[in-house]
Amino acid sequence: MPSTLGRADERPALGRRQSALFPRDAAAPQAAVDKILGAWSLEITAESELYYVSVALQQVEGVLAGTASEPSGFFTDVPLTDLTFDGATLKFALQAPTPPDGLERALAVELKVVDEKTMEGTLLVPDLNISAAVKAVKQ
Repeated sequence: MPSTLGRADERPALGRRQSALFPRDAAAPQAAVDKILGAWSLEITAESELYYVSVALQQVEGVLAGTASEPSGFFTDVPLTDLTFDGATLKFALQAPTPPDGLERALAVELKVVDEKTMEGTLLVPDLNISAAVKAVKQ
């Protein structure tokens, strides 16, 4: 699937929209934000199945932004929305194809920082009433 990002001037600023999935959190200090920027590998455990997703976090004009990709190409460079980080908890949403049928669904992720290279939390798929454990490791 091709990237849906487009040019920066053609898309809304990521991370600025209020979400029904997550209330807006207080902004984190820049030093804390700097520690989460970069590439992360997410291991998702849902109903005894393992799934893997790569997430890239960056700052664009002072706003936290990111994309998610599935390593085998099921989806690539899907923009993360509703990004918030309060210095301890990272939250974001995305629209991506999901098992069991490959239909695109809303996903919500909440990760708590464990240390500089690890975050842990949950992924919610409200349409399927699924909550899955997530472990993120910085690359």
